[in-house]
Amino acid sequence: MKIMYGCLSIFFLGLSFVGVAIPGLPATPFIFLTVFFAMRSSEKLTNYIKSLKIYKEHLEPFQKHHAMTQSSKNKILWTATSMIMIPIIIVDNWFFRIFLMVVILVKHIYFRFFMDTLEEWERD
Repeated sequence: MKIMYGCLSIFFLGLSFVGVAIPGLPATPFIFLTVFFAMRSSEKLTNYIKSLKIYKEHLEPFQKHHAMTQSSKNKILWTATSMIMIPIIIVDNWFFRIFLMVVILVKHIYFRFFMDTLEEWERD
C-alpha cells in the first residue's frame, strides 16, 4: 500500500508541474494531493513535512483548531491572489479572466467570513 501511495504522490507531483506551466490548470490541488499521498507513503517523510516552518506556521494550527491566525490568512490570500493575477494579465480571454476574478472573490469571502480566526496567542 505504501508503494502505491508513493507512486500516486509522484504522479500528482508531475501534474502539479504541468499545472504550473499551463495557465488555467490548477497546480495547488495537485500539490496538496502530492503531500497527502507522500505523507502516507513514509513515516519519515511525514515527520519531515511536519517539521517544516511553513507547516508549523500555517497548517498545524488549522489542523488542530480548524482556524488560522489573521496573519496566516493574509499571507495565503495575497500569495494566491497574486499568482492568480498572472494568468488574468497574460491570457486574452474575457470569460477566463472573469472566471478567475470570481475565484479570487469567492476565496476572499470564504477566508474572511466563513473561516474562523485564531488569535496569535491561541495558536499553540
